[in-house]
Parts: sequence; structure tokens; C-alpha cells
Amino acid sequence: MSRILYLRGKLKRACDRAHPLFGAPQKMKRPGWKVVGIVALAVIGGLFWYQSTHLSKAEIASTVKSGLQQKLSSGDLSEFHMSVKDVTVLHETGNKYRAMATVDLEGKPHQVAVSIVADGNQLAWETEQGAFLFAAQEKAQQAIRQFQADMTRAASEADAAAREAQEKINENASAPPMPQDVQELASKWEALNESCRDSATDPDQPGGVCAKREKMYSQITSAGWCWGHKDDFGYQRHWVRCAPGDA
Repeated sequence: MSRILYLRGKLKRACDRAHPLFGAPQKMKRPGWKVVGIVALAVIGGLFWYQSTHLSKAEIASTVKSGLQQKLSSGDLSEFHMSVKDVTVLHETGNKYRAMATVDLEGKPHQVAVSIVADGNQLAWETEQGAFLFAAQEKAQQAIRQFQADMTRAASEADAAAREAQEKINENASAPPMPQDVQELASKWEALNESCRDSATDPDQPGGVCAKREKMYSQITSAGWCWGHKDDFGYQRHWVRCAPGDA
């Protein structure tokens, strides 16, 4: 029995020396600092190469913002005077990105979607069709509001003119009739007034028709009648009872 145990132990030791995996654990060697340094340099170099040949999100946002502003400041869009306030870039997949641009139109922010493809340092972007339709809609609404305001103002002015005309009619209807002698003076004054306008002589000539007209008008105003009130326009003037300030 002891002989068997002896042989068994000897066989096990022989197996351990021939096949280390079946025996006691072997001590693994640690990689040297040289290997670690090479790996670290490779990683750093790879990162540097990627950054130098690929645009960052900040660079993409800056490029898109500049290009979009140039687009808004030229062509048909320039009449709307829009400005790009901010561009936010999100990575979708591979070299495709999605951006949301904040565009200001007369103090109101509007969101505009932008599709982006970045190939190394090369960049291509585009906005969706009809992305700036809001600008035309806003201008159309402004035009409608302005038209409505103009119509309201015109209606108000027409109403005021109608009231003024009616007041004149009422005033004339309630005014006492012009006496016969004053009517005769008024007819003569009107004839002199026409002659004065057509006269080629000096209107200030003492014996001229203009001087006679002024003298005749003084007689009429002395009787309490005037050729319109002081604030009347030419087309509004007719013979009325003189009010304070009329002449």
C-alpha cells in the first residue's frame, strides 16, 4: 500500500512539471512600462488625429450659424431682416447631425430645423422646404392689420367730414336770410373778386378792381356778413354770419 502511494505522488509531480496548467498556478509577468507607454501614446495619437480631421459640435454649430445668417441676409429672404440667435447641434448617426436654429423676426423667436452631413472637415447643411414660410405669413398679417387700421382711420375721417358738412348745412338753414341790400353788395363783391383774380394790373393799385373789392368787402362785414369762417377751406366758403375772428 505504501508503495502505491509513493508511485502516485511521484506521478503527480511529474505531471506538474510537464503540464503547468494542471499543476500549481504559475506567476504571470506584468507588462513593462515601455509597453504601457506605447499603448498610451497610441491612444493619445488616435484622439489627436480624430480631432484634427473631424469637426466638433461647436465647430459645426458655428459654421451652420454663419452660413444660415448669410442666407438670410441675401436674396428674397433679406427683405424680412431676420437674424440667427443660436444653433444647437445633436448627433444622429455616423456623420449625420441634426440642428435646431433659433431665428429672430422682429423680436419673435422661431425654430428652424437643419439637416447636416459632416465628412471630416467638410460640412454640408440644408433647411427643410418652407422653413421660412413663417416670415411671409408674418408680413401678410402685418399688411392685413395695417389695411384694417387704414380703413378704420379713413372711415373715421369720412365720418368727421360728414358731421362737419351737416353742421354747415344746419348752420345755413338756421341762419337768418341775407338782407336784400347786403345781397346786392355781395353780388358786386363776387364780380370784383373774379376781376381781381384775372387782373394783370397791380392788385394794390388805389383805383384798381382789387382795391374796390376790399372796400366793398368792408361794407359787407360791417353788416355782419363774411365770406366763410376763418378756418374754412376755399371750397367750403360761402356767405355766413360773421363769428369772432372772421374777416
